Amino acid sequence: MRGFPGVFEALLLVALGVGYIVLYFAKREEGAMQIVGYIAGSAIMLLATIYLIGAVYLHSRMDASKMRIYKETLQQKSLPSQE
Repeated sequence: MRGFPGVFEALLLVALGVGYIVLYFAKREEGAMQIVGYIAGSAIMLLATIYLIGAVYLHSRMDASKMRIYKETLQQKSLPSQE
């Protein structure tokens, strides 16, 4: 989602909420539906958490690399030419 910054992370937070709601309603069920609800809710929350942590990590790495390139460019411009 290159055009809308932060939308992907927002959708992952919504997925965490959906997983929590599925777990909440799974408590009210009985038998096999309760087990299915727990598995589905846990899987949704686990995947959303992994993706969210990965997205934040990659975003921070990308910002660090952009900052490094920016600093190198500034240093090259500030140095007088050696010719």
